[in-house]
Amino acid sequence: MRPRDSQRSRVYAWERAAVQEAKLDFHEPDIEAVDECRNRAVPIWTSERGRYGLQNIPVPAIERPQMGQRAAIAHPDHRITHPCSARSRWVILH
Repeated sequence: MRPRDSQRSRVYAWERAAVQEAKLDFHEPDIEAVDECRNRAVPIWTSERGRYGLQNIPVPAIERPQMGQRAAIAHPDHRITHPCSARSRWVILH
């Protein structure tokens, strides 16, 4: 059994508030290619991981989704798959 994520509700509440304040559509994809997702995620991961004691953990691999996948998924083997419908900067930041 996985431990309870005590920050989960705070993260989702912050996301909702940020999207509402910016008047953006959270679900509207604004990135075309998986490579562009990777190019946006790598600098953020690299700059922020040290703040959370994760400096020795490599950047997750960002890959094409499996056939029929409809949401972004963070897999246990440290990779993330993004279907076209989940390629937005908000999903990548999350």
